[in-house]
Amino acid sequence: MNRLIKITLTLVLLCTTAFAQQKGTLTDSRDGKKYKTAKIGSQTWMAQNLDYAGKNDDIGVCCNKDPKFCEKQGALYSWDEAMKVCPAGWHLPSIEEWKALEKFAGGPGNHKKLRSQLGWSDEKCVWTEETTNNRGKVTVIEHDECNTDEFGFSALPGGYYRGDAESFDCLLDGGFESYWWTTTKNNCPAKLSNSRKQEDIISCFPYSVFYLYPVRCVQDSAGSLESGEKPAANSESGEKPQQKEKTKKINFSPFKKKK
Repeated sequence: MNRLIKITLTLVLLCTTAFAQQKGTLTDSRDGKKYKTAKIGSQTWMAQNLDYAGKNDDIGVCCNKDPKFCEKQGALYSWDEAMKVCPAGWHLPSIEEWKALEKFAGGPGNHKKLRSQLGWSDEKCVWTEETTNNRGKVTVIEHDECNTDEFGFSALPGGYYRGDAESFDCLLDGGFESYWWTTTKNNCPAKLSNSRKQEDIISCFPYSVFYLYPVRCVQDSAGSLESGEKPAANSESGEKPQQKEKTKKINFSPFKKKK
């Protein structure tokens, strides 16, 4: 009977996960690049970081100015760039949208469902703990915090640029955390870490405005994205209306040395 119950619960879980997760492909018609997508709950997310350089290769930067980082982790953007870099029909997520993703995954203690199973630092994720009560009875508790990527979000640890120190922190293989811009400019990027602590998906710092972070775009509508390739924009150019104009210069330049 117990075995039958376990099998039934497993089937229910698999069916629920399959219903909640619908994978697709987004084709950015501005440059032809393709990105995996995942419908998670009512939201459709890019399952990879954006790597759009603009018509003149003047938007974003590869970590350490090395193309291999862009190929695997996407580009790093200033907040001003991030606000308008997503393809038409997609946008930079707000704090509320990141929190909705976290809530659907089960809350702060379930970030392992959003992290890729590979690519993170080899921190021991399975361990046992023994507790002894006042009568000397020993209880063994098994813990499993290994990443499952249950919904196909496939978050990888990534690099960033620290403007105040004028330095990159680049992680091609291994790492404990990753950040992404939100629509809140001042100090609140989204964060996923490989820590066992139950951390909120939003981490606020008084200095994050001086950073360059990766970007994950979320689809404008709440509708699902059908499997297969989808163009990123309805127009031939693939540009958002505000992107048709010449890109404005950004006041903060991470590579301009102080005099």
